[in-house]
Amino acid sequence: MFVCRDGEEYTFVNETKTWPEALDYCKSQNGNLASFSSSDMNQIFTEFDFPIWIGLRRGGGNSFSWSSGDSGVTSWKHGEPSSDANCVALSSLSRLMATEPCDVRLPFVCMWDGNVNVLLVTEEKSWEEALEHCRGLSRDGLRFDLVSVQPGDEHQYMMGKIMAADTEEVWTGLRFLGDEWVWVNGAAMTSDLPQCPMLEQHCGALSKNDTGSVEPRDCSERKSFLCYSFAA
Repeated sequence: MFVCRDGEEYTFVNETKTWPEALDYCKSQNGNLASFSSSDMNQIFTEFDFPIWIGLRRGGGNSFSWSSGDSGVTSWKHGEPSSDANCVALSSLSRLMATEPCDVRLPFVCMWDGNVNVLLVTEEKSWEEALEHCRGLSRDGLRFDLVSVQPGDEHQYMMGKIMAADTEEVWTGLRFLGDEWVWVNGAAMTSDLPQCPMLEQHCGALSKNDTGSVEPRDCSERKSFLCYSFAA
């Protein structure tokens, strides 16, 4: 079951996992364990009362933080949070939060930005592996490919996305094939790139140190990468 509200897409996953396993599952789908604003909770859950993992966990200094980095609301049950457990579950009926041991197995809620069709994958892969990863993704009738990057607002938007990458550069869908540079998704070619790139520097990457263009790199280098979604 999934619900879209206020630009965020929430998916209730009816499988029981520990909190770390639930977080890993959501991140494998390019999302995160859910955080909420007060208006988000009303139509996501069933009328039956059971605890559900969300993305809140105790960190250092006895404070709680959301795995997504958001500043979501906290609405605790009476007597909570307890000092006996570090992970947080939400009651599907009362919408109140309580601490639970992180190794308890519960269903959970993932979220991702339903308005954005570009995904940053922080795993480090070669260009070929990144292409395979993107094309292997599927969600709600959408397919994915390595992203193309065009000048102007689109380029600036991509630069904002890649600042969260674990590597200084991220792969795009630019590849030197035969005797020309092409975007693997067939987008128009506008980048100013060398007509005779150095041996093996046949794949295009964007750098956090914005140069204003995609740069040729060795395709075997391991980098984070950008996928984008489109209708199948």
